Amino acid sequence: MKDVRQHALSMLIALLFLIIAVSIFFIVRQSMMVTDAYMITNVPQAVFYAEQFNVQQKRYKIHCIYEKNLEKIQQTNTRKKFPALIFGNHIFSEKVLPQLDDISYLFATLSISRRDFYESLLQSGLIQNRQLLLPVSFNIPLVIMPKNFDSAAMEPGAALEPGVITQIQDLRVQSNSFIKKQKNEYTAIGFHPLWSDEAMYYLFKAFNSNFRVQKDLQWDQNNFNTALKYLKSWFDTDIITVPAVLDFKQKYEQIPPDLQLSLKKTQAWVISSKTYLLLDESRRSALKYSWLAHNNSIPVDDDAVFLGILSNGKSKDVAEAFIKWFYQYETQKKLMELNKLFRLDEIDFGIANGFSALIDVTEKVFPLYYKELLGKLPPKLMISTINVLPDNWQVFYKKFILPLVYEWLSAEEIFNINERIAQEYSKWKELNQ
Repeated sequence: MKDVRQHALSMLIALLFLIIAVSIFFIVRQSMMVTDAYMITNVPQAVFYAEQFNVQQKRYKIHCIYEKNLEKIQQTNTRKKFPALIFGNHIFSEKVLPQLDDISYLFATLSISRRDFYESLLQSGLIQNRQLLLPVSFNIPLVIMPKNFDSAAMEPGAALEPGVITQIQDLRVQSNSFIKKQKNEYTAIGFHPLWSDEAMYYLFKAFNSNFRVQKDLQWDQNNFNTALKYLKSWFDTDIITVPAVLDFKQKYEQIPPDLQLSLKKTQAWVISSKTYLLLDESRRSALKYSWLAHNNSIPVDDDAVFLGILSNGKSKDVAEAFIKWFYQYETQKKLMELNKLFRLDEIDFGIANGFSALIDVTEKVFPLYYKELLGKLPPKLMISTINVLPDNWQVFYKKFILPLVYEWLSAEEIFNINERIAQEYSKWKELNQ
């Protein structure tokens, strides 16, 4: 009897050990299993970030799908990919936003905080009280001038010594004080937004023209009209006319802005932060800069990068893990180090070709790699929001709005440019549906 009991006890112990062993096996096996997810992106740097995420942990793996037009998500889904993450620019569109999850819960469940972000950019991703997108990176306009510019030659009170900020009005005043003419030909002109499509667009944004697409193209017509009048009266008409400004532009437009400055043909230029900070360091060393603002607000480029979680995506836990990893200060600091190590900073600026949407990363890490940013970082409260615009908005702007602006500026009889823009957009929308 005793032997039977001892045998039964031995069998029970063996069974328990077997159960424990099997449980451990399945736990270990499950821990070794990799959960895959897809990220759709139009930002090349996102592929590098996904690779780093995959290398630094073994639990999850992200595969990237590169798609220039992120409005084509549905086509990706038909290929059975069902990406969980979207990472890119120009995703504030009617075709993308309805496919996004509200990710407000991430601030409560993950170790990221709203306080870490530039507030205006975070607000841009808040659509109808739903946090559909998180900001990744952004660019803003700046004014560049030659370091060796002789301000003593300017009229009293007109010289602009760039601090952190240059208001558009101050740039206009200085531009009017730097005009040189020999016989009937202008040999040097301070600056005019008409010389650059980019600068002109910054002016419209700075004046809160507020172009946006909500079923149809909408904008603040009064503010747009104010910007147009400001553009037309940039120079005193008795000093120089708009046609003369355009002639000067045509004559020198093949020369890069910083070289025009060194040749003293112009005295200032407005360019994007990514354009400036991707210049060779030797070229930047000859320049001084300040951030362009109007009414103490700095416009943000439309190509700001955001990310979100797609509603019908698979493996959303992977998306959440990536977001938690990506929005850590140490993660982005390391990504900047790798940019330098692999010389990626020669073709890409900062995080996703822009300033990081994380305040501490921009303010503490960026100056380590871009020395001119020390003491001259953009004030965080002056960064503006961005609007809902489709991927092809810039195509319409360059193909229709810009030509209409030039026509309006040169017309002998003023026409209703707002009506013309609305008409052109209606036609263009029909052709592109």
